[in-house]
Amino acid sequence: DLSPTLNCSSFLTTPYSTGLGLVGPVLGDDHQANLPNSVFSIIIFTVIFLANFSSNMSVVTMMLVLSTITSIISSTVVIMSLPMMCPIYLSSLVTTMLMVMTIISKRRSLDSFPTNNINQAFKKLI
Repeated sequence: DLSPTLNCSSFLTTPYSTGLGLVGPVLGDDHQANLPNSVFSIIIFTVIFLANFSSNMSVVTMMLVLSTITSIISSTVVIMSLPMMCPIYLSSLVTTMLMVMTIISKRRSLDSFPTNNINQAFKKLI
């Protein structure tokens, strides 16, 4: 804990630190899905990491949508828990935003990459 406002201990006791701030009010605090936000982050980051090995445009678009939704939810959690901040959660938010930017870059590069030229080049090679 760095200060009264930069305090992870207090931040993690807010209702927004579990279930992404959505599960508790909708399904109740005792619901199975009301897990710490870190569990959801681990699952989402793992899915995006594994999907990143694909060069399929639909998979990259799915990664972009998932990471954008994650970034919006994380931003909302930070805004709702003001004036308290957790530096670890803020760094996770920055990481998510950087991930969105890199996925946008990957999607643009796939969009401008001519797939027909690869097939022609492969045929010439053979």
